[in-house]
Amino acid sequence: MLTEAGVETWSKRRGVGTRTVWNVSTIARIIGNQTYVGRWTYGGGGVVDVPAIITPEQFELVAAVRRRNSDMSPRRTKREYLVRRIARCDACGSKCRASSRMSKAGSVCLYYRCSAASSRHRSVVSCKAPAFRADTADPAAWAWVARFLSEPEVLAAMVEAAQDQPQRERLGKELEHLEAVIARKADRRGRLVDLYLDQRWSKAELDQRRERLDAELLERETEKVALLQQLEQSASDEWDQLAGLRSELVDGLRAAEGSFEKRRELVLALGLEVGLWWEDGAMLAEMRLPGGLREQVVMA
Repeated sequence: MLTEAGVETWSKRRGVGTRTVWNVSTIARIIGNQTYVGRWTYGGGGVVDVPAIITPEQFELVAAVRRRNSDMSPRRTKREYLVRRIARCDACGSKCRASSRMSKAGSVCLYYRCSAASSRHRSVVSCKAPAFRADTADPAAWAWVARFLSEPEVLAAMVEAAQDQPQRERLGKELEHLEAVIARKADRRGRLVDLYLDQRWSKAELDQRRERLDAELLERETEKVALLQQLEQSASDEWDQLAGLRSELVDGLRAAEGSFEKRRELVLALGLEVGLWWEDGAMLAEMRLPGGLREQVVMA
């Protein structure tokens, strides 16, 4: 974008090189520089306060977009998972991670596993939820999306149901829940040192658990910033925009039937989140869209 706008690169502006195209890594360093929020780091780690030109919230939103783009990049997975990074375990609230294993018959089985139930990614939160089969969750999610986009009466009924309750009230409850989750995680983090002093863990285990919990706290704080932004918008504006996009999405629905990449693009464009849990031996899901639209689906 800088190159297309005709902005000169640093090397050319200083007359020390001939590069005319901005490098991706250079741009990444620029937008990740905390000098913009008033913190200039120099030498061996010294910090000097300088005038800020953007707010910490704006800086974090940029960082959140970068993390999301990195997470959603198809380069990060070798297999096709439709709801990768947007599936969440509703038993504990943790995100689900895509995984696979080889069956006895030699075929590859794809799963979504709760990150708090996985021994590899286990955090302070503990969860005993079994894995969710991707070959069940993905078709169910796509069938729901296709129905949502192709049946006007379904869209109208869901929008009407969602608008029965003011958007600010819905988002306020979600924010209240999120703040409670953040408080619990912060409390767990505060107890880590006590558990270490009680010789429950080694120093390496303490550092590992603290690092994981810090990452979870950052993720929840990022979600909180996004919720606060949504609270500034009205429900009518949000759904007017969705209605305007609907015709474009319906056109893409036909192309998506034969293309996993197109299906993935549509799912992300809708802002879909999928909550997964088990109940009485059945795998259930709740499909969620921005604005508070929710619908439960029994999958198995």
